Amino acid sequence: MCGIAGIVGPIGDGQIASGQAVLNRLMHRGPDQDGVWHSSSCFLGHRRLSIIDLSEGGRQPMVDPDTGMVIVFNGECYNYRELREELEARGRRFRSTSDTEAILAAYAAWGEAATARLRGMFALAIHDPRDGSVLLVRDRLGIKPLYYAQAGGRLYFSSELRSLLAVGDIRPKLDRAGLGAYLWHGFVPGPRTLIEGLRLLDPASTLRVSAGGEIIDERRYWRLPDATVPADGVEAERQGDGDKVEAAAHVLGTERRDSLSRVGAEGCVERARDEKC
Repeated sequence: MCGIAGIVGPIGDGQIASGQAVLNRLMHRGPDQDGVWHSSSCFLGHRRLSIIDLSEGGRQPMVDPDTGMVIVFNGECYNYRELREELEARGRRFRSTSDTEAILAAYAAWGEAATARLRGMFALAIHDPRDGSVLLVRDRLGIKPLYYAQAGGRLYFSSELRSLLAVGDIRPKLDRAGLGAYLWHGFVPGPRTLIEGLRLLDPASTLRVSAGGEIIDERRYWRLPDATVPADGVEAERQGDGDKVEAAAHVLGTERRDSLSRVGAEGCVERARDEKC
């Protein structure tokens, strides 16, 4: 279990201090290492729990030496080896064995389209120096959380809702609709939270933020596929819902099987513990 945090917008000493304060509240998520990177328009922070690559090569924030792109990543990409092999066939050279580097290289090669090729449980942010924008991404099933808020002309994000309360520009105010949802369901369905103005990025979604801290767009990069149903009138209509449920169960089952087949027992225990947090 790792933790990520960041600020997009004008960055000065005050924002660096705020970013570090948010990161300090994520210490329990990554006791092995912490790291920060910042520019005039972006602050990225990471708390690391080393699992796949235990070396310094997996340290974050990670900077791509060819493009200058920077990533912070929480979670695991199950198909990173396949992505790495495809990129190596295109001439890409890797410095580590981490899934983080494979994701960064995939984004450098394919841009935002790379998100649809990722299989796993993750939340990540990538800073693109070409226009100063930052792309936030959450995994297909929404296993890993990613919260964000706009305040003081900037966008703040973090792996945990409560850590964002360390930001001076964010003044907590109870979201009454969120509270009503919590009392009714026992949880708050995203993107709303219990704090007014703090949002949870939807599963299988990306959020692109400009260098000025403004949201450019939010889009969904993956959906459950529809089942193919024979067009034979009433019978097709009768079977449609059941087939869609079966197709959805198959896709979701594949996602979960991937999570078990890509790592050993130790990794499965770690994921089970993480999903309860």
